[in-house]
Amino acid sequence: MRLGGHVGNSERLVNRTVERYGVWLRSTVVCLCGALGLVWADEEDVPLALALLAPAVLACGVRLCSLRRPLPFALLWTLDAAFGDADGVVSAGPRR
Repeated sequence: MRLGGHVGNSERLVNRTVERYGVWLRSTVVCLCGALGLVWADEEDVPLALALLAPAVLACGVRLCSLRRPLPFALLWTLDAAFGDADGVVSAGPRR
């Protein structure tokens, strides 16, 4: 960022590129890890895994759609917070 808080063309281009590929990378990781989690889950844990995976996939889909048609920042921040919260629940889940 330049002095005075003004963002130039190069910084704007880098920010857009990082955002675009970051959203695609996160969506890919969520889908691949979710599919592997469903395959490796025990039969009784599949509904719980689907209940945790569905909002994450939905949030990734909305973020991907927002690349073409911008959405309000409040909605995007809420989706990111919900995604991070669901990720924390999955990683801190019960261990057997």
